[in-house]
Amino acid sequence: MQFFNILFLAFAAASVDAKCWKSGPKTQTSNISPYVGTVCNYLAGGYLGGEERYVCVVDNIGVKWNFSLERVSKGGTRQIDSAECQNGMNKEIKCEFGGSTEYGNWKYGADPNSGRCQG
Repeated sequence: MQFFNILFLAFAAASVDAKCWKSGPKTQTSNISPYVGTVCNYLAGGYLGGEERYVCVVDNIGVKWNFSLERVSKGGTRQIDSAECQNGMNKEIKCEFGGSTEYGNWKYGADPNSGRCQG
């Protein structure tokens, strides 16, 4: 029975859904999904432990999205490619108000807001 509990916990941890924000501008996945590939092409590469990078994009209806990607594991450099990044970010943009979730070595964030991207 103990083996079953451990196996169940391992499966539950591997199938984590996005932690969605509870307020902010309401969004639709279809307005931002065409930009996720571009966002992740920018964020892909080698990260030091604890390093975080950001990119801002305005979607099809003028909502500003602040995307963030953080390597939460420590030590050395770890690579993330665009496909892995897109997998994580696509979970976050499915939230009505965006979200932020840690999956393994990475923490993904997609935060829609009003306003314009700076810089």
